[in-house]
Amino acid sequence: MRQQIEGGLIFGMAAAIGGATGFTENLADARGFGDLGLPRLADTPDITIELIRSEADPGGVSELAVPAIGPAIANALQAGTGFRMRTLPLSTGDT
Repeated sequence: MRQQIEGGLIFGMAAAIGGATGFTENLADARGFGDLGLPRLADTPDITIELIRSEADPGGVSELAVPAIGPAIANALQAGTGFRMRTLPLSTGDT
């Protein structure tokens, strides 16, 4: 479960900063994971996942972390710079 959440965070981070594939003649330009521009573990900050014990029936976490990471990065950037980015991918438009 931890690895599923960590993977979702990294995938969501890649989407938030612009890692994606284009399409040519209805085929994805990225032919493998290496072509997606996903961050490598060495490029990511430490990730701490805390699971809370429960008596409830277990359920999958699926892609729980993907939608939360974009706003978290945007809020961190705003707190550090004072500039609010409101669209994805998060970019100043200078690249």
